[in-house]
Amino acid sequence: MNRDRSAKEPAQLRALGARASASLESAREAFGAAERVRARILRGDLPRDALRVERFRPRLAVVAAAALVAFTVLVSLQFASVRPLTFHASLVTGHEGDFIAASAAPVPLTFSDGTSLRVLDSAQVRVAELRSDGARVVLEHGRIEAHVIHRSDTRWTINAGPFEVRVTGTRFALDWDASSQAMVVTLVEGAVEVSGCRLGEARRVAAGETLRVSCAPVVVAEVPPSAALPKETPPPAPTALSPAERRTVAPTKPDKAELPRIERARGTADADSLLKLANDARYSGDFVAARERFTDLRGRFPASAPAALAAFELGRMAFDVDADYRTAGDWFDRYLNEAPRGGLTREAQGRLLEARFRSKDADRALRAAAKYLLAYPEGPHARLARRVLDGEAP
Repeated sequence: MNRDRSAKEPAQLRALGARASASLESAREAFGAAERVRARILRGDLPRDALRVERFRPRLAVVAAAALVAFTVLVSLQFASVRPLTFHASLVTGHEGDFIAASAAPVPLTFSDGTSLRVLDSAQVRVAELRSDGARVVLEHGRIEAHVIHRSDTRWTINAGPFEVRVTGTRFALDWDASSQAMVVTLVEGAVEVSGCRLGEARRVAAGETLRVSCAPVVVAEVPPSAALPKETPPPAPTALSPAERRTVAPTKPDKAELPRIERARGTADADSLLKLANDARYSGDFVAARERFTDLRGRFPASAPAALAAFELGRMAFDVDADYRTAGDWFDRYLNEAPRGGLTREAQGRLLEARFRSKDADRALRAAAKYLLAYPEGPHARLARRVLDGEAP
């Protein structure tokens, strides 16, 4: 839809320019005719009352000025319609690629199209892309509440791990726990489409509905034949995460007194426990500790699934926290080599493309773009991939 629109915009501007040019040409011709009549009057070829030149000339000037003003206004409006959105985080002007983390208080994000997001409960988001018709926001962890304003060409997407939520205009809440790869989408108004991981075709979620989905590996445990079945049916899963549950997926920074205990646990932890300790540090904003634990995990448990996830998280921190795009790209590349069919493959390929593009590594950006479009022609990074293949420089 956007490519069709982009193709129409130059033609519309050309037509607009042609109309304004015609108006100016008419004004010039009329002004030239008046000047010729005036010259003949001065030579005595025509009576002096043949034309009221002094009244006519200002009128022509007004016509010409009006045509110029109309052209300027129309062109300004046309270009304004293709200008990317802007946003503020609290009262601070934001930029594409900004990483926003909430601490004790929610952080409001307000966009120039009227859309608003609230980043809650130690959640972390990244405004990955700003367009004229919407934006792409990545929820790294925690909960956001969104009110997306509906317009005829609205195109908003929220990414959470391997999942994508496509929005045209609605109110909803989104919870994402990166550790368990679990997501909850709760609709208040309107509808969204959710895709990714095990969902297959896009799943529509309408007002009043809640979708709970996980991309974590399914573990089947053997049950002894003598094991008795539970006498009571377990209660149904809640339709949304309670505040207490949300606090458990967004841990706060540990007290200094607990650090020795955490470090002792780190020394004896298995791969999954060490991954959780590293993620806890990352969610709390202690990126130094997180990086140490992810690196420790990769050294102690190489070639494991948690080690591959650690590579992805190290890439994410290099990208979002350090703005070290070259290092980030190398980490995303490692994840893709170690987990080519992992749950974060699409996100890793997209992040790899972004990292190569931002680090001005043209050759590897081209390869990443071609590979991404081949696998995900309609994915969240497809637009960037096409721009790279078209030769756009960062």
